[in-house]
Amino acid sequence: MEEATGRVYTTGPVRIRTPREVLMGEGLEANRDLSQYRILKLKGNVRWGGRS
Repeated sequence: MEEATGRVYTTGPVRIRTPREVLMGEGLEANRDLSQYRILKLKGNVRWGGRS
């Protein structure tokens, strides 16, 4: 984490689980509380709970 900006960075593998999906990829840029994030190389996602 970069203390001056409060941003989180990684180039490693990431997985983010939300109430509706799981996102997987490599690399991440995010704010400290992960309310806003960007996966640099999205590898896949799984969604559930949506309309059919």
